[in-house]
Formats: sequence, C-alpha cells, structure tokens
Amino acid sequence: MGERHGYDMKDGKLRILHFSIANTKSGVTQYIMNHWRLIDREKFHFDFATFSKALDDEEKIIREGSKIYHIGTYAEVDEGQFCAEVRGILKNGYDVVHLHTSNWSSFLLEHLAREENIPRIIVHSHNSDIHNSYGKSREEARKKHLLMRERLSEDTATDYWACSWKAADWLYGNRIPEEKIVIMKNAIDVDKFLFQLPLREQMRRKWGLDDCFVIGHVGRFEYQKNHKFLIDVFARLKDEIPEARLALIGDGSLRRDMEETVSGYHMEDKVLFCGKQEEVEKWYQAMDAFVLPSHFEGLPLSLIEAQAADLPCLASEHVSKEVKVSCGIEFLGLDEEVWCAKLKKIYGQGNGTRQNRKQVMSDAGYDLKSEIKVLEKRYLAGAYKEWDK
Repeated sequence: MGERHGYDMKDGKLRILHFSIANTKSGVTQYIMNHWRLIDREKFHFDFATFSKALDDEEKIIREGSKIYHIGTYAEVDEGQFCAEVRGILKNGYDVVHLHTSNWSSFLLEHLAREENIPRIIVHSHNSDIHNSYGKSREEARKKHLLMRERLSEDTATDYWACSWKAADWLYGNRIPEEKIVIMKNAIDVDKFLFQLPLREQMRRKWGLDDCFVIGHVGRFEYQKNHKFLIDVFARLKDEIPEARLALIGDGSLRRDMEETVSGYHMEDKVLFCGKQEEVEKWYQAMDAFVLPSHFEGLPLSLIEAQAADLPCLASEHVSKEVKVSCGIEFLGLDEEVWCAKLKKIYGQGNGTRQNRKQVMSDAGYDLKSEIKVLEKRYLAGAYKEWDK
C-alpha cells in the first residue's frame, strides 16, 4: 500500500479517537456513529470521548470493542482537571485524533494532542455559528471564536475538514488555504430513508394521523433550531388547515419552553412532542412536509434524510445551499407569512407520488455505503504516500 510514515497501527489497525460524542442524538454524534457502524473494522478502530454522563448505546459500543472515555469537566470550567483527563486518554496510543467542533474557544485539545506526539490531528467543522457557548452569552462566545480564529495557523493541526464550505468559512476564515480544506459530506444510510408506502400507512395509523397533513421537524430543542418561529407559523396555519399536525422529533433544554408556547396557543391536540426517536427514519415516512427554520447550520443531516424520503422541504435562508439535492427544497427568509403560504401551497398540491431517490442521493455523494470508502481513504491519506491529498 505504499510507504508508511507516522502511524504505529497496532494490530494492523488505524486507531482513531473521536472527540466528542454526546447523548443528544445530535447531527455530529449521528455522523460519527453512522461511520462507526460501517467502517472496515479489520483496518480501523474507533474510540470515543464524551462529556455525557451516560450514553444510550454505551453497552453496545463497549460490547463491540470500542472504549468510551467520560470526561468530567469542560476546559472552560476546570482547565487543570480537563488537561489531566485528556492527557490520560491520549496516552492510550492513538494514530489519529479526530476533533469534531463548531467554534474556537482555545487550541488546547490540539496542543495536548501534539504534546502526546499524535501523528494526525484532524479538525472537523460541523456548524456555521456558536453551538455551545459554555455558560457565556452567544455574543461573548462569538467574539472569543473570532479572536481565536485570527490566531489559527496551518500548524495547529495536520488536517482541516468541514461538512460544507459555509462551515469551513466559519471555523477557518482565511487562515487555512482553501486547497488544504477537505469537504466531507454528511452522508446517510440512504436505504433506511427511502419512501415506503406500507410504513407510511403504519406510522400514520399508529399515531392517529391517517387523514392529517403532517408537518415534521427533526432536531434538538435549542436556540439554533428556532422552534419558536416554527410554532408561531403553525399557529397561523392551524385554523386554515384544521387537519394540520406538527410533529417535533427531538429533545433539549428548550423543550419545556416550547411546550408552554404550544399550550398558550391551545394547540396541545395538534402538536406532537415525540422526544428522541431510535428509528427516526420511520417518521419521515409519516410526514407530508419537512421544515427547518434554523438560525444557522453546517450541513444538516435531517434535510439530507428528508430529501432521501422525497419530502417537500422548507429551510431557512441561513442553511447552506450545499444541502440541496432535489428540486423539492426551498430556502426562505424567516417571515411567518411566507412560510405559512408555502405550507398551504404544499397542502394544496396533495400527497402526490413520492419517488425512490436512491440514485439521486448516491450521485450527489450522500449515500454512506459508498462515501465510507472516501472516509477510509482520507484517514489513510496521512499514513501512505500513494494518496494525493
């Protein structure tokens, strides 16, 4: 396979530490775990760091041979404890540290990885604004990010990846040359999301949605996802389309606030708070339209999944246009009247016949079963001279 340089590859496997996953079913965690499920485990070994006290899939992950390291604090809270814990983890002999992030607060992780002589340090941008402000205001966190970004250099890490050019611009600015940035698409297991009429009928019957116009959203109840706007839009729509229902899949810190907002509109019988779903793909079958009015995004998995299910989609203009695969998606400003009118138009067009989008998704590079090979080759790029980056 060419001359090797820099990797130990114990047991013939490339040992990769992912930093970090969470128990939120977030897009980043889904991205990491989707790849863990399909990666060639004869050649690659994944371990995971997390700030979550427990993970829903923890037993399964450990049973299948991976380690999970629970980190007790953030660097912003107790830098000394954080450094001690991370140093202990890094001493376990990794060839690659894959750092998944959305903004800069420091370069501490990169520094610790270099200090432990990790041959490959991959920084991977997954968003286009402040995702976690660690107790600071969003504006404070944004100022810190922009300040740190100006101090970024090509030597901070060995590789710079992003889920979209919008996410790359946010994290790297003009500090990393474009030719050194790799765009890794947020691919999904397309087969799971392809439209299936029997499953649609089953889900709608189970949830009492047989004759309803179901508007769906998948995402954490956090500022980024802008649930308040969506609920306000639905409040305008519900009287004009009495059979309309809003299905909200996910959980998060703002869920209780949104439940109170729905109660204030007296819409408890029309809005479904579905919580975290292990088989979210089934919900896309039940929907008639998908909406994502986010304040910002990197490249949202949910919109890729919805397009794979051949749903008409509405997304805010703050979502990267790179997510567009089908002609069934529109990008809109955050104007309640406009969103309401667009949803009425989708309703008026009826269900139509949803198509199998497997080939379209694959051609666009969003089928994980083929894109996993791209990731594997990228991981080996730093180890073998045959790969031309």
